[in-house]
Amino acid sequence: MPITLEYKMKKGQVYYYNVVMENNRRMKDEENDITENIVMRLKMIQQVKNVLPNGEYELEIEVEPQAFERDGSPMDVPLEKQVVKMKMDKYGNVTYSSVPTPQTSTTLPKEPVEIGKTWTGESKVNIPEINQEVKLLFTYTAESITNEKGYECLKIRVEGQPNTMEIEGIKQRFETSGYTLFAYKEGVLVKSEVLTKIHAEAGNATLDNNMKVLVELDKIEQTGAASTAIGGEEFLISG
Repeated sequence: MPITLEYKMKKGQVYYYNVVMENNRRMKDEENDITENIVMRLKMIQQVKNVLPNGEYELEIEVEPQAFERDGSPMDVPLEKQVVKMKMDKYGNVTYSSVPTPQTSTTLPKEPVEIGKTWTGESKVNIPEINQEVKLLFTYTAESITNEKGYECLKIRVEGQPNTMEIEGIKQRFETSGYTLFAYKEGVLVKSEVLTKIHAEAGNATLDNNMKVLVELDKIEQTGAASTAIGGEEFLISG
């Protein structure tokens, strides 16, 4: 049975997500071999400010760090909230962002898909370590139907085409893979996990950086007089 994939946001909806960003890094040269693990936990609140006549969504996203760890130990560092203004179409293509984003969402196909169907999309990924925006080509596969948090989801396998480049004499290779769980009836991103591997070489020095981003839906609220179903329950919020 063909499945239509598109976001179905409404003005006034607020999506709450839990985000875990984990970075495993190894730096090696002739004298040193250093490894470190950094984990940051965040709350992401996505407000639908408007639905434009062309179908795009005006979003305001608050990203609030909750905890920061290095090698398993909590770190007492200043963690500031960030507010991002964004426009996105119903297929997940970001048409405007007030700041560079680490990674754009899965690109949904404009035509209905069946299990086993593949499609491609191009995304710009910001790599903080090199302060560089990298354009990557992704292949998506409609893998299976699964249940997550009370939603019937399509599991979409994500594979990024390996990308090699040289910046200021540093050779770098990028590989990305992961999956997305998309509630296709409600048009909601329920969960995604993406791993980006970076290998860089400069002379005898190497850097291996594995960055994993896990995003999980917590709840959805509807401000105003309307209500919306969240994982089988009804919430009514006045605002």
